[in-house]
Amino acid sequence: MGVYYMRDICPRCDSRTALGTIKCFKCGYQQQRFTSFARNCKDYGLGDTELPMPEEIIYNPNQFHYDALIWLAKAHIFNNMIMDQGIGYCPGIHKVFIPAYSSTGVLQFYQLRALDPNILNKCKYLTYGKSSEYMIIYEDQINSNQIILVEDHLSAMRIRKFGNVCALSGTFLSTNNCTSLVRTYSNFIFWLDPDQPGRQAMFKNLKRLRYYADKFAVKCLFTSSLEPDYRFYYVNYGKITEDPKYFHDSDIAKILTSEVILCAN
Repeated sequence: MGVYYMRDICPRCDSRTALGTIKCFKCGYQQQRFTSFARNCKDYGLGDTELPMPEEIIYNPNQFHYDALIWLAKAHIFNNMIMDQGIGYCPGIHKVFIPAYSSTGVLQFYQLRALDPNILNKCKYLTYGKSSEYMIIYEDQINSNQIILVEDHLSAMRIRKFGNVCALSGTFLSTNNCTSLVRTYSNFIFWLDPDQPGRQAMFKNLKRLRYYADKFAVKCLFTSSLEPDYRFYYVNYGKITEDPKYFHDSDIAKILTSEVILCAN
């Protein structure tokens, strides 16, 4: 009698026989296809980070706890996006693992989001690594001069299909971040969270970014570089009252085209 080896179930097509160590031979799914990256704004290079990691991380969403799937579903993040982004579930501590990788796959920092109600009242998120030194940027539209700025990584995951997007991992744009952004982009759309702290942070960051844009524009006058035509927008908070991640794709597309306000010079 032959020996039968049970394979893991493919999280994409649910095949019980086709998932290998690298990819599924039925649907082509590749495990842990991390597509995000964190840009080091201090030297525009890559960090070399050694971070303490949870003892166990599950990457197959079919094996996630129900609480994790429910929390991710509220942000319209389902199996395909979970797998593509390298999101995991940590069963030993009952938390969601949200990583930020470099373009070469080096883990720069990550967040753990608590699911236990007793912990939620104290601390929802724990960040490991120096997130303040990096920006999470998705540059899927290489030839575009526009970038959308959001607060959190989940919002960036949702918006990336509609344009280049930057997650601040908070509400503050550092000097290094501003300098990097104005060198690369000329059109900026702010979509920070619509609560009062988010609105205050949006106008403060917009002011800072305009300041560094003006500095870079002056520098261009004394070089052979063409002066950028900077434009700054923000979503209409009079109508938009939810974080980006809570909208359906069709609503996100509509908001980014018809519910943004151009800041006067």
